[in-house]
Amino acid sequence: MTKPKQPDHAIFVACQACENIRGGDVMTIFYHRTTDECAGLILRDGFRDGTGTYMTDQLHTGVWLSNVPLDGNEGASGDVLLQVELPSEEMVAEYEWIQDIGYREWLVPAALINEEGTRRVLERIVGGELDWTRIALTEAQVDQHDLRRLEIMKPDRRYRPVRYHPAIETEALQQQVIVQIVRDALDAELPEPLEDVLEREARQRGEIERLLKRRREP
Repeated sequence: MTKPKQPDHAIFVACQACENIRGGDVMTIFYHRTTDECAGLILRDGFRDGTGTYMTDQLHTGVWLSNVPLDGNEGASGDVLLQVELPSEEMVAEYEWIQDIGYREWLVPAALINEEGTRRVLERIVGGELDWTRIALTEAQVDQHDLRRLEIMKPDRRYRPVRYHPAIETEALQQQVIVQIVRDALDAELPEPLEDVLEREARQRGEIERLLKRRREP
Protein backbone atom coordinates (compact mmCIF):
# COMPACT_ATOMS: atom_id res chain seq x y z
CA MET A 1 0.00 0.00 0.00
CA THR A 2 1.29 3.45 -0.89
CA LYS A 3 2.22 5.52 2.12
CA PRO A 4 -0.31 8.34 2.62
CA LYS A 5 1.10 11.67 1.57
CA GLN A 6 1.21 14.56 3.98
CA PRO A 7 -1.98 16.64 3.86
CA ASP A 8 -1.94 19.96 2.04
CA HIS A 9 -3.06 21.45 5.32
CA ALA A 10 -4.51 20.12 8.54
CA ILE A 11 -7.06 21.60 10.91
CA PHE A 12 -7.28 20.70 14.59
CA VAL A 13 -10.85 20.00 15.62
CA ALA A 14 -11.85 19.80 19.28
CA CYS A 15 -12.06 16.16 18.96
CA GLN A 16 -6.97 14.66 18.32
CA ALA A 17 -5.47 5.69 16.55
CA CYS A 18 -2.41 6.62 18.50
CA GLU A 19 -2.38 7.76 22.11
CA ASN A 20 -1.45 11.28 23.09
CA ILE A 21 -0.88 12.53 26.63
CA ARG A 22 -2.05 16.11 27.09
CA GLY A 23 -3.06 17.90 30.24
CA GLY A 24 -2.59 14.76 32.32
CA ASP A 25 -5.17 12.80 30.30
CA VAL A 26 -4.46 10.06 27.80
CA MET A 27 -6.28 11.01 24.61
CA THR A 28 -6.83 8.98 21.45
CA ILE A 29 -6.20 10.61 18.09
CA PHE A 30 -8.24 9.88 14.97
CA TYR A 31 -8.26 11.48 11.52
CA HIS A 32 -10.97 12.51 9.07
CA ARG A 33 -10.23 13.77 5.56
CA THR A 34 -12.67 16.09 3.82
CA THR A 35 -12.96 19.06 1.46
CA ASP A 36 -12.36 22.73 2.24
CA GLU A 37 -16.08 23.47 2.05
CA CYS A 38 -17.09 20.60 4.33
CA ALA A 39 -14.29 21.40 6.78
CA GLY A 40 -15.69 24.90 7.19
CA LEU A 41 -19.15 23.52 7.87
CA ILE A 42 -17.78 20.99 10.37
CA LEU A 43 -15.90 23.68 12.29
CA ARG A 44 -19.01 25.87 12.33
CA ASP A 45 -21.80 23.35 12.91
CA GLY A 46 -20.10 20.09 13.89
CA PHE A 47 -19.93 16.77 12.09
CA ARG A 48 -22.93 15.40 10.20
CA ASP A 49 -23.65 11.75 9.54
CA GLY A 50 -23.09 10.39 6.05
CA THR A 51 -24.98 7.40 4.69
CA GLY A 52 -23.88 4.78 2.17
CA THR A 53 -23.50 1.08 1.53
CA TYR A 54 -19.69 1.24 1.59
CA MET A 55 -19.24 -1.94 -0.47
CA THR A 56 -21.79 -3.89 1.58
CA ASP A 57 -25.39 -4.92 0.91
CA GLN A 58 -26.95 -2.55 3.45
CA LEU A 59 -26.95 1.13 4.41
CA HIS A 60 -24.60 2.41 7.12
CA THR A 61 -24.55 5.86 8.76
CA GLY A 62 -21.87 7.84 10.58
CA VAL A 63 -18.59 9.74 10.23
CA TRP A 64 -15.48 7.92 9.03
CA LEU A 65 -12.45 8.12 11.34
CA SER A 66 -9.09 6.40 10.89
CA ASN A 67 -6.05 5.77 13.06
CA VAL A 68 -3.67 7.21 10.44
CA PRO A 69 -4.07 10.03 7.91
CA LEU A 70 -5.63 8.66 4.71
CA ASP A 71 -5.75 10.12 1.21
CA GLY A 72 -6.96 9.20 -2.25
CA ASN A 73 -4.94 5.98 -2.23
CA GLU A 74 -7.35 4.65 0.39
CA GLY A 75 -10.45 6.30 -1.08
CA ALA A 76 -10.43 9.35 1.22
CA SER A 77 -11.03 12.47 -0.86
CA GLY A 78 -10.36 16.10 0.03
CA ASP A 79 -7.31 18.23 0.80
CA VAL A 80 -8.18 19.03 4.43
CA LEU A 81 -7.24 16.65 7.22
CA LEU A 82 -9.14 17.01 10.48
CA GLN A 83 -7.54 15.67 13.63
CA VAL A 84 -10.15 14.29 16.02
CA GLU A 85 -9.38 13.86 19.71
CA LEU A 86 -11.47 11.58 21.92
CA PRO A 87 -10.93 10.40 25.52
CA SER A 88 -10.48 6.73 24.66
CA GLU A 89 -10.68 4.17 21.91
CA GLU A 90 -13.19 2.18 23.97
CA MET A 91 -15.92 4.77 23.45
CA VAL A 92 -15.93 4.05 19.69
CA ALA A 93 -15.02 0.35 19.83
CA GLU A 94 -18.46 -0.82 18.70
CA TYR A 95 -18.19 1.29 15.54
CA GLU A 96 -14.92 -0.17 14.24
CA TRP A 97 -14.92 -1.89 10.86
CA ILE A 98 -12.67 -4.90 11.29
CA GLN A 99 -10.65 -5.24 8.09
CA ASP A 100 -7.18 -6.49 7.20
CA ILE A 101 -6.10 -3.42 5.23
CA GLY A 102 -3.08 -2.09 7.10
CA TYR A 103 -4.93 0.61 9.03
CA ARG A 104 -8.07 0.88 11.17
CA GLU A 105 -11.35 2.65 10.50
CA TRP A 106 -14.45 3.53 12.50
CA LEU A 107 -17.88 4.74 11.33
CA VAL A 108 -18.91 6.80 14.36
CA PRO A 109 -22.22 8.64 14.95
CA ALA A 110 -21.70 12.37 14.45
CA ALA A 111 -23.57 13.12 17.68
CA LEU A 112 -20.99 11.19 19.71
CA ILE A 113 -18.06 13.09 18.18
CA ASN A 114 -19.78 16.46 18.49
CA GLU A 115 -20.82 15.88 22.10
CA GLU A 116 -17.37 14.82 23.27
CA GLY A 117 -15.69 17.53 21.20
CA THR A 118 -17.85 20.21 22.79
CA ARG A 119 -16.96 18.87 26.19
CA ARG A 120 -13.25 19.05 25.51
CA VAL A 121 -13.48 22.60 24.16
CA LEU A 122 -15.40 23.72 27.25
CA GLU A 123 -12.92 22.04 29.56
CA ARG A 124 -10.06 23.86 27.85
CA ILE A 125 -11.87 27.18 28.36
CA VAL A 126 -12.56 26.68 32.07
CA GLY A 127 -9.12 25.16 32.63
CA GLY A 128 -10.41 22.05 34.39
CA GLU A 129 -12.68 19.07 34.24
CA LEU A 130 -16.44 19.62 34.10
CA ASP A 131 -18.97 17.64 36.10
CA TRP A 132 -21.39 16.29 33.51
CA THR A 133 -24.90 15.16 34.40
CA ARG A 134 -27.12 13.10 32.10
CA ILE A 135 -30.56 14.68 31.90
CA ALA A 136 -31.88 12.61 28.98
CA LEU A 137 -32.42 9.89 28.17
CA THR A 138 -32.66 8.09 31.54
CA GLU A 139 -34.27 4.80 32.51
CA ALA A 140 -36.84 6.71 34.58
CA GLN A 141 -37.82 8.81 31.56
CA VAL A 142 -38.11 5.72 29.39
CA ASP A 143 -40.65 4.26 31.84
CA GLN A 144 -42.42 7.59 32.46
CA HIS A 145 -43.05 8.22 28.76
CA ASP A 146 -43.59 4.58 27.78
CA LEU A 147 -40.70 4.57 25.31
CA ARG A 148 -39.81 0.89 25.37
CA ARG A 149 -42.29 0.38 22.56
CA LEU A 150 -40.03 2.64 20.43
CA GLU A 151 -36.95 0.52 21.01
CA ILE A 152 -34.82 0.10 17.90
CA MET A 153 -32.00 -2.25 16.98
CA LYS A 154 -28.67 -0.46 16.50
CA PRO A 155 -25.83 -2.05 14.51
CA ASP A 156 -22.58 -3.17 16.13
CA ARG A 157 -20.13 -3.02 13.23
CA ARG A 158 -17.27 -4.67 15.08
CA TYR A 159 -18.68 -7.92 13.74
CA ARG A 160 -19.08 -9.39 10.27
CA PRO A 161 -21.90 -9.89 9.68
CA VAL A 162 -23.09 -6.88 11.66
CA ARG A 163 -24.74 -7.62 15.00
CA TYR A 164 -27.56 -5.56 16.50
CA HIS A 165 -28.45 -4.48 20.04
CA PRO A 166 -31.58 -2.79 21.45
CA ALA A 167 -31.51 0.97 22.02
CA ILE A 168 -33.86 3.88 22.70
CA GLU A 169 -32.80 7.29 21.41
CA THR A 170 -33.52 10.66 22.99
CA GLU A 171 -35.32 11.67 19.78
CA ALA A 172 -38.07 9.23 20.81
CA LEU A 173 -39.27 11.99 23.15
CA GLN A 174 -41.33 14.81 21.68
CA GLN A 175 -39.46 18.06 21.16
CA GLN A 176 -41.52 19.98 23.72
CA VAL A 177 -40.78 17.28 26.29
CA ILE A 178 -37.03 17.55 25.66
CA VAL A 179 -37.24 21.35 25.93
CA GLN A 180 -39.06 21.10 29.25
CA ILE A 181 -36.51 18.59 30.59
CA VAL A 182 -33.71 21.02 29.74
CA ARG A 183 -35.60 23.97 31.27
CA ASP A 184 -36.26 22.05 34.47
CA ALA A 185 -32.61 21.02 34.73
CA LEU A 186 -31.42 24.61 34.24
CA ASP A 187 -33.99 25.98 36.72
CA ALA A 188 -32.76 23.49 39.30
CA GLU A 189 -29.29 25.06 39.08
CA LEU A 190 -30.58 28.55 39.96
CA PRO A 191 -30.23 29.82 43.55
CA GLU A 192 -33.93 30.76 43.49
CA PRO A 193 -36.86 30.12 41.12
CA LEU A 194 -36.75 32.18 37.93
CA GLU A 195 -40.40 33.18 38.44
CA ASP A 196 -39.47 34.86 41.73
CA VAL A 197 -36.60 36.74 40.07
CA LEU A 198 -38.83 38.00 37.24
CA GLU A 199 -41.53 39.04 39.71
CA ARG A 200 -39.01 40.98 41.81
CA GLU A 201 -37.57 42.59 38.68
CA ALA A 202 -41.03 43.77 37.58
CA ARG A 203 -41.71 45.19 41.05
CA GLN A 204 -38.39 47.03 41.17
CA ARG A 205 -38.94 48.45 37.69
CA GLY A 206 -42.31 49.76 38.80
CA GLU A 207 -40.79 51.42 41.87
CA ILE A 208 -38.05 53.07 39.80
CA GLU A 209 -40.59 54.33 37.26
CA ARG A 210 -42.68 55.90 40.07
CA LEU A 211 -39.60 57.59 41.54
CA LEU A 212 -38.58 58.98 38.15
CA LYS A 213 -42.09 60.20 37.55
CA ARG A 214 -42.05 62.11 40.85
CA ARG A 215 -38.77 63.81 39.98
CA ARG A 216 -40.20 64.97 36.66
CA GLU A 217 -43.27 66.48 38.31
CA PRO A 218 -43.11 70.26 38.91
